[in-house]
Amino acid sequence: MSLGTNQQLASDVVSAIKEWTPSEAHGHESKFQNELQEYLDYRLNSGSSMIGANEQIVVEREHGNVNGDVVVNGAIGIEMKRDFSNNQAKKLRGQIEEYQREYTHVIALACGIEDMDGWRKLKNDYENQPGIGMNPDDAPVRFIHKAKSNYGTGDSASNYEHADGSSQGGAELEELAEVIEGGVKGYQSLTDGGPMDSGKAVIAVAQAVFVVGFVLVLIGVILFSFVL
Repeated sequence: MSLGTNQQLASDVVSAIKEWTPSEAHGHESKFQNELQEYLDYRLNSGSSMIGANEQIVVEREHGNVNGDVVVNGAIGIEMKRDFSNNQAKKLRGQIEEYQREYTHVIALACGIEDMDGWRKLKNDYENQPGIGMNPDDAPVRFIHKAKSNYGTGDSASNYEHADGSSQGGAELEELAEVIEGGVKGYQSLTDGGPMDSGKAVIAVAQAVFVVGFVLVLIGVILFSFVL
């Protein structure tokens, strides 16, 4: 796929990442990567993207000859750094240049920065001065920084439909169904010697009764509003 073909998708990916922040200060970079992959998968396939609603976007981990941390449609490579430091600057420069040969667009993403001067220098070299010191045909590079102070305040995957088209609301209905099913098993355990011990059975029944009661009240409110 060409640079022009992926331009809109790259723009959508950049916008999505700018709205996302990690949920917490994970102790390992791979957890940041997993969270970002899940978020982009839901976000780009939710129907809110500018890409055609029927086109499924593939978001993978460690894809391609250079094993991009997160790769979108095999064309947009995202290299992530946790607590970017001076020791990582040289490595990131080399990775960016490898990515430029592998992908049509490159995103350098820092979740926390210890060496802001080094980060800014790289950004000036690759993002603000395209074509200087590198092949002008190489993939464009965008730099995005996620400050630790904002962790947990940005957008999350739960706000979007799942990649299979089901919504977060569908998942919540499944959870309610599981609570009710647990209540049935708890009742059976209390009356017929089911698999739960008495303590867990009582709790399961109480949770199920609460959920059923809440649903009945909600239905009653809805019906009452229609009558009025």
